[in-house]
Amino acid sequence: MASDSPLHNREPGKARSPREAGPAFSAPTESTTLSADSVYRRTEGIISRRVVDELILVPVRRNLAEMDTLYSLNELGARIFQLIDGKRTLRQLAFLVSDEFELSLARALTEVAAFMQRLVEVDAVRRA
Repeated sequence: MASDSPLHNREPGKARSPREAGPAFSAPTESTTLSADSVYRRTEGIISRRVVDELILVPVRRNLAEMDTLYSLNELGARIFQLIDGKRTLRQLAFLVSDEFELSLARALTEVAAFMQRLVEVDAVRRA
């Protein structure tokens, strides 16, 4: 996975400083097909834990081959994940992070959609 994504796949036990996270944003891929009015909720198959300055996502109901995978979120990714409540639209999430991270609303919406697509891919969120 590219190091510029808010969601980093890494093996457990491999320490990483927050500076290694790279930029807080990644461009959406062509497979991003989310609507700004889509609403997502966290899945029960992922738990999150704060470890120092990172939010770590841990799959808890996966096949044995995937049990050794952790996902490390940078500051932006952690904030978006914390705001996912099954009620807010992607547009509302973008509005909140645009203010906190001093982004244009358009840029924030692009970032939120790209990150949400990645969360869908790892089964951390589903449509509400």
